[in-house]
Parts: sequence; structure tokens; C-alpha cells
Amino acid sequence: MVGLAVHHIQLAVTDGLIALSKFQKVGFRLFAQSTYANVRQWALRSGSARFVISEIKNKECDVASESREIKSLSHLPVILPSFMCPKLIWESTSQVDTVFNVAFEPVNIEKTLKVASENGAEVLHELSTISDGDVGSVQFAVIKSCLGNVIHTLIDSSQYKGVFLPGFTSASDKDTNTSCVTHFDHITFACHEGTMKDVMGWYEQCLGMKRLFINRK
Repeated sequence: MVGLAVHHIQLAVTDGLIALSKFQKVGFRLFAQSTYANVRQWALRSGSARFVISEIKNKECDVASESREIKSLSHLPVILPSFMCPKLIWESTSQVDTVFNVAFEPVNIEKTLKVASENGAEVLHELSTISDGDVGSVQFAVIKSCLGNVIHTLIDSSQYKGVFLPGFTSASDKDTNTSCVTHFDHITFACHEGTMKDVMGWYEQCLGMKRLFINRK
């Protein structure tokens, strides 16, 4: 067992303000945001459950040019992996609004990445550290899941005291006290018929998860 907690769930959308409004209507509160050349992002929370909405501004960007631009920034948008052109995300989703990143915070990020890599997970971004001035630093790595366009960002934010993650600034909504959401209970993936065993095996071997038997009959 490597030990994981859900850090946040991230969506790629065509219209961030519409998505933001939908979350706010069910009681999620905006608490952080960031803006870059090709991406605008909003972080929302209710209890310990956190979502990030990423609005892709330019789906036809050039991978090399974006990489050069990102490297020149003092604060990197860590939760939209900066090495990945937004176009690469949308190519595999038919450019529809979708969850594409389920980010985990492991107990030991180095061990988690090592176990995942040794068991066949494709590492999209090796372990890196992003510093954010006096508020600390964040370690992160990214692996590709076994399910379509879904990636997993591994995050260690134990040394970070900022509002959310590097690159984000504080934002606030009026507290409506209308949400009953306290935490993520579980995450469900839709997979092709006949592949469930392989999917479960991937998460068991790469991320150390164990099957929870809901019905033993």
C-alpha cells in the first residue's frame, strides 16, 4: 500500500464561466484562480472536496512554443501539466467538456511514482519541484492512467503554505452555506465492456489500491 488521498479533480471545458456557475449553484465556493496564455483556471471547494475548472483558450497551440513560454514563467500552472499542450488533451476527448485529471496526494510521492513506473505506468512528467517565493514549494509528477485521456497528477504540497498551488491567487465567493458536500466518497470511471479486470489490476499494481467489495454475491 502506498497511501493516497484525492487532492483535486480537474475538468477541461470550453466555457469556464458556465462551468463555474454550475458548481456555485450547488454550493461550491471559488477560492483560487489563475490565468495564462492558453489556460484560465478556477479552483472551487466544498468541505475537503476540490474541483479545478480549466478553460482552454487556444486548442491549436504549438507544443514547442508553449513549452518555451511555460519555462519563462516564474509561477507554473502545476495542475494543468505545463509540459502538455491543451490541444493534446482535447484531441482524445473530441473537444467536449470532460474530467481529464484526477490528482492524488500520496503519503510518499517518490515511492508512489517508483511503484507506478515499475509496474508499467507511463510517466508523462518526472518528479519536479516548483517554488513559489516565501510560501514554499510543491513536488509533482504526472502519470497516464489506463483509461483514455485520464491522467493522474501526483502532488506533495506538505511544504506549501499558499492558497492552493503555485500560480494561483486567492479568490472568494460569498458563503452561501448551501452545499452538503463534505468530501469525495469515491470516483467512478466508465470503461469498455470486458476491461474492468484490467483496469482494476492497473490501479492495484500501479497505485497500490485494493478492491472494495460492495456485493459479494
